[in-house]
Amino acid sequence: MENILSKIGEIKTALNAKFYEREAEVEAILIALLSKQHILLIGPSGTAKSALAVDLAKIIKGTHYFNGS
Repeated sequence: MENILSKIGEIKTALNAKFYEREAEVEAILIALLSKQHILLIGPSGTAKSALAVDLAKIIKGTHYFNGS
């Protein structure tokens, strides 16, 4: 369990370092991931919603990110 918590902490630190002032979004997306729930990020264009999802998918092995646009 400690190994998982340390990995989650590392992911959180890495995402927070890249996405300035998006700590709440990073925490919410990690909580959704851990609880196996969906998350909907809503906000204006250019606020790093998709970039956050893409970067998280790159960090986690075995994931695929689909962009329907």
